[in-house]
Amino acid sequence: MSAPQEAPDRNFPRLLVVAHSCPWPPTSGGKIDMYGRLRALRELGLAVDAIFTVKEEAAPRAQILKTDLGLGSCRIIPRRRSVWRSLHPTWPFQVASRQGPEWAAAARGIPPGTYHAVLAEGTYVLPMAAALAEEAGALLLHRLHNLESRYFFSLGRSESHPVRKVFYYLEGLRFRRLERRLFHTALHLCISTEECRILAAAYPGRAVWLPPALARFPEPPALPRPVAAPHFLLTGSLNLPDTWQGVRWFTERLWPGLHRDLPGAVLTIAGRRPEAAAVAYLNSLPGVRAVFDVPEMDPYFREADVFVSPILEGAGVKIKTVEALAYGLPVVATPVAAQGCGLVHEQHLLIARSEAEFLAACRRLARDAQLRRRLAAAGREYVRQAFDQRAHLQTLLTSLGLLP
Repeated sequence: MSAPQEAPDRNFPRLLVVAHSCPWPPTSGGKIDMYGRLRALRELGLAVDAIFTVKEEAAPRAQILKTDLGLGSCRIIPRRRSVWRSLHPTWPFQVASRQGPEWAAAARGIPPGTYHAVLAEGTYVLPMAAALAEEAGALLLHRLHNLESRYFFSLGRSESHPVRKVFYYLEGLRFRRLERRLFHTALHLCISTEECRILAAAYPGRAVWLPPALARFPEPPALPRPVAAPHFLLTGSLNLPDTWQGVRWFTERLWPGLHRDLPGAVLTIAGRRPEAAAVAYLNSLPGVRAVFDVPEMDPYFREADVFVSPILEGAGVKIKTVEALAYGLPVVATPVAAQGCGLVHEQHLLIARSEAEFLAACRRLARDAQLRRRLAAAGREYVRQAFDQRAHLQTLLTSLGLLP
């Protein structure tokens, strides 16, 4: 990644970003979105300081990010996990594990007027960002990656293990309580158009749509080519039950038929954080190449002919689907995988609402190079125009008086 063009003017607004993770390297959905936004903010001339709530060993990555983007101070506040924090009566575990005495010290150390705005990168850090914004007398912004109560309920529906299922449902209830307690205090920058509508109805004037950011817009790909043996690509975090549910559904219900009907077809599954049982299962499948925790996804996007996103449960926006479109890949997605960002069936991608539709869509794309070419061009152009993070942020920050 190359650095932004120039250092910010000292007279420009200063922003404090409080993040639930360090987005370096930007290889997963949330980190891609966060990195792209930080980059856009710096390109707009804002001075940006950051606090990351991660393990202390992430400090070297934070320093790389600081250098790469020309950030100001980058502070690590360690995340503390324990059984007690998972049973916290008030805060969700994802919030409680990021709180501690370090936060109180950070809030006390910010003189009023230091920052014009504090941006909470996700609901996990919203209570801490709210306290810092109050101390600094600053505007509180909240990047809504997911409406977390909905997301954790969807994880509960996807999970088969009874203990984890109960945990996800309890976490959803605790997030619902947090949302009712704090959402009226922030301006929410929603990644999903659907969730933006929900929040705009509940909190009038406090929700705007800010589409997902990409770490970078990929170079133009080669034109989709006629292929005798199509190459499918599926990506995701395999440790999450909604992703794993979709992977199992596709590989058990759809892939055997596709592999039989399309001789030589290959499915690459590029996954993160798999459990040992998942590795063994995927490595046993005919026609499947499984790779795990790869440092760079670019080669896999460029060798694929079709991207599949078989997510059955979830919330927010699936950034890997957006990234595949940016690479000029034709996409087959479930409604859940395509939701929240204005994608249109048969115009930008193919949306399949059932097992039969998903199978038919994969076959269509495998056999029709002209269809692949049309969808690839339209999807890439839509992402290029509609998801320009810098343009969206410039409009938003100007309306808030944070840019001239």
